Amino acid sequence: MTPDQALRSHRWCKLICGASYHHVPAIRNLALVYGLAGVNCIDVAADPAIVQAAVEGLAVAHTLGMVQRPWLMISLSDGEDPHFRKAVFEGDRCPSECARPCLPVCPTHAIDHRGVTADLCYGCGRCLTVCPWQRIETHPQTYDPRSLLMGPLGAEIQAIEIHTQPGRETAFAGLWQHLAPVVPQRQAVSVSFPEMPDLEASLRSRLARMQPPPRHLIWQVDGRPMSGDIGRGTARAALRLGEKVLGFGLPGFVQLAGGTNDSTAADLVQQPGLAGAAFGGYALRLWWMKCWHGRRSPGNLSRRPRRSGGPRPRLGRQHPPCPSPHLCPKFVILRKERADTHDGSHPPRSYRQPGTVVAHVARSPPPGRGSTRQP
Repeated sequence: MTPDQALRSHRWCKLICGASYHHVPAIRNLALVYGLAGVNCIDVAADPAIVQAAVEGLAVAHTLGMVQRPWLMISLSDGEDPHFRKAVFEGDRCPSECARPCLPVCPTHAIDHRGVTADLCYGCGRCLTVCPWQRIETHPQTYDPRSLLMGPLGAEIQAIEIHTQPGRETAFAGLWQHLAPVVPQRQAVSVSFPEMPDLEASLRSRLARMQPPPRHLIWQVDGRPMSGDIGRGTARAALRLGEKVLGFGLPGFVQLAGGTNDSTAADLVQQPGLAGAAFGGYALRLWWMKCWHGRRSPGNLSRRPRRSGGPRPRLGRQHPPCPSPHLCPKFVILRKERADTHDGSHPPRSYRQPGTVVAHVARSPPPGRGSTRQP
């Protein structure tokens, strides 16, 4: 099924790698694994190195039997947006008595005692809310979309996503005018937005400014941004917002995002008018658990913050590095709509039916620093 067929038949599934996620090995592996799994679109940062990594991952997936190449989408913003930022702080400025609650809440394990690994941070902001000393800041991420879309990699990009916020109709119009020369060559444009006052009027105002109109228009409802890996309940906000936008009768397709997880499939059954869903944090967490057999990562602590005067919490041991410099020794077994793992230590299980794709995944270490223990 081609991506446009998936949209029209309301079976659309998109992978969100993150508008500010720049870990090149992870992007390559995500494109490879989810390309084989059959997603219809892969959304990445508008950075040439990231686009190239996704293209390489899809090329490997093609050699391993990928049935249909997904659209490659880049994310842009018409102004300041939480999806386009990175956390920054200096670890040596943290007070010695700090329990470092930022460590366990980081979903990509980008934080250690030295600070933030920029390539691993995608701007979720969870560390900002738990820092007791308010030492963590954010730096915005900006991109030049036309140089990318009109450059050598432009032919690899089939779709564009524009993130917008309340009160930015003029900024949206300016960005669209900037993109107007490259919109006709793209297969789809997605507009991502949260709940906002007078939502219908805001969306119709943006719709009127979309000249020339895109081939396929996707309204991405961002229910609870960057929260799909927290718990099942985060999907409810996206469903409520999606049902609200469906009632507006806008041209195009309505797609869920922001908090989507394993409960979203049931939500789509309840509301057949929705075209599908995009998965970000939940997809990243699922990929990491499958490819690395659920080993606990350095940042994934299940310990309570230490009491005042107690010892500083230590990091859990990291998954040992793969012996091969290019391949992970684990196998990833992918079926039509399911991923599972097999490490070769026992006979393959009965679900390995004809047509199952067995592939080595290009090696990248689990998200996080390479050290095993830190004070």
